[in-house]
Amino acid sequence: MARRVPLRRSLLVRLLSISVLIALLSIGSTAWLVFRSTTLAIEQERGDVLADDMGIQDALTGYAARHRDWKGVSRSVRQLAEKTGRRITLTTRERRVIADSGSGQSGLPARASAVIDPLNTPADAGGGTGWETSRIDPRAVGPYLLPAQERQHLERLARDRATCLSGIGLRAQVAVRAGGRPYVLTSPSASVARGLSEQVCPAAALAEPTRTEAGALEELGTLVAGCARRRGVTAYDDGLVPLADFVVPFKGTPDEIETVENCVEEARGDQLAGYVAPPALLFVAASSGPATPVFDLSPINTARIVGVTGLVLALTVAVTTVIAVRLVRPLRALAEAAHDPSGQHVRVPVTTRPAIWPPPSTTCPNGGNASRSCARPWSATSRTSCGHR
Repeated sequence: MARRVPLRRSLLVRLLSISVLIALLSIGSTAWLVFRSTTLAIEQERGDVLADDMGIQDALTGYAARHRDWKGVSRSVRQLAEKTGRRITLTTRERRVIADSGSGQSGLPARASAVIDPLNTPADAGGGTGWETSRIDPRAVGPYLLPAQERQHLERLARDRATCLSGIGLRAQVAVRAGGRPYVLTSPSASVARGLSEQVCPAAALAEPTRTEAGALEELGTLVAGCARRRGVTAYDDGLVPLADFVVPFKGTPDEIETVENCVEEARGDQLAGYVAPPALLFVAASSGPATPVFDLSPINTARIVGVTGLVLALTVAVTTVIAVRLVRPLRALAEAAHDPSGQHVRVPVTTRPAIWPPPSTTCPNGGNASRSCARPWSATSRTSCGHR
């Protein structure tokens, strides 16, 4: 009886193994590509949405800093909605609608996207003094807004100083703050030559408060003095007046200096409260309603993905098995006939048409031709005529 081919060496097992491996690699690479592309798309979309939200919040904060109330904000809200494709709703703290870019009633989420308050914005983490570290939006200027005449005078001083700095080899340019006060920006390397620049191009005249600023700063100094007294800073001089950059020239212990700086912030908020719009709640959503995730790997969706992957793998194995069996069956029949112990010519009919037709001719060592023992329908002899004629 012919020996059976070991399972590990079976052509059918090898074909199935290769097919399953190819299927797994294909499924895995496709899943990885889909996952990566989806992840990148989600990250890009989230970045765009975050940028839009920050832009909306900044624009409305600027509006609140420049206006005493929210009258007329509806136009700005509609323009922002058209630009970003989002639905924007602005309400009071009691959730009474101030402006809404959408039409029809829409329930507000439990949590607002942001609070619009120009007197309480995220502090700058970059450090600095005075207005540089203030939580008050720099566009909220209130009584510090310069008239045209004072602005032109300061601009002339700023241009002269920038020209002077350029003459000693320092890069300088003039910038203007929201209140109209100009200042000179220098390159980082200018810090090395700061002493020389102050001697050759003094900034004292430019830093001097104008008449408008002097009146507002005097009022601010009174508010700071009252705050300092309430907080126990007995060494504070009530006659101190903050400088144009809202820094108080106070000398004391570190704790006292920190207390005075907090008093300056509080006093500025009290001084500007009547010049800015009251705090409001901002709600931002997709135009058609609440935003929904574009890709959700919930347990249900994960189970669906695994199920589809298993189905594809099962179909691959089934199709490969059918094809491999039809290919292996005639080859196995030929092998068993060739190993027949009787040594007789055994005709093995093959019901399927093989990929190789007609069977290849085999030249015997003695010059005979083994193909003469094969006839249609295709059959095989147990041994070729090479040794049994």
